[in-house]
Amino acid sequence: MTDINKALKDAAHALYRAVSDEDPRAYRLTELMFQASEAGKRAATAVLALYAAHKRLLSTPLDELDDPETLAAREAEIEAASAEHVAAFAALSKD
Repeated sequence: MTDINKALKDAAHALYRAVSDEDPRAYRLTELMFQASEAGKRAATAVLALYAAHKRLLSTPLDELDDPETLAAREAEIEAASAEHVAAFAALSKD
């Protein structure tokens, strides 16, 4: 793994924490990752998509989650975001 990819991987973890904590530095960290490389852009996008999918699930009223279609849609969003997250991190792990 190259030094830049290691730094991007660490930055992606920090980005998830920053977004979760509503830290205003999340915007700048995202910007830096986008500027670093295509792999950085992909990782930042994957982190933000995964966070958004989790946030949508958590903000869905419980009575709406009783609807099988709504629940399936939220699960599908998280599965797709998780798959892209894994792929983006795998790309960062390559030399």
